[in-house]
Amino acid sequence: MEQIIHCPTEDYFIKAQAKFFKNGIYWIDGSKEINKSCWYDNKEETCICCNGKSLVYAGMPFYKQEHPNIPITKAKKFLGEETKWFRFEESFSYSIVKNGTTCLGDNVANKLTKKTFMQKLTNTLKRLLPTKIQAQYKAGYRNGDLELTDKGVKTLLEIIAEEFEDKLTLMAKEDIKEEERV
Repeated sequence: MEQIIHCPTEDYFIKAQAKFFKNGIYWIDGSKEINKSCWYDNKEETCICCNGKSLVYAGMPFYKQEHPNIPITKAKKFLGEETKWFRFEESFSYSIVKNGTTCLGDNVANKLTKKTFMQKLTNTLKRLLPTKIQAQYKAGYRNGDLELTDKGVKTLLEIIAEEFEDKLTLMAKEDIKEEERV
């Protein structure tokens, strides 16, 4: 059975390879080495495709176009990483959220008030993350690892181009003069 795994981070890309390798499925060229650098070809759009015998990789747009009938599974789900650990504050224990069920440490259950677990977490994240980063995340400029997304990079490049438009124009004129001399 063919499956496509979306690996939005290099870490997921590496973990997905390891899981396939553990099951005896390797790269189409026969390589049995974890490939870290290929993730950078497509970055957060990277997907691994397994035909049941071997692996290949490409960007998500390619798989959506060429294999529209094959669902794309998130690496998190593929790897079974449905469990998340959160740290509320120093006096709180760790809590676990798995498959929609909340399991709280001893101290946490006593300290949560009328607010729901997710509301408490959101407020904690608000205290931890600068408001600028929160806004960038909400707008889709940053991913879950707080790295710039393609949209964020594109927007940032536009800002830089506008900010340094005069310098960019000056350098362009210098390049034109240089080409004319040659």
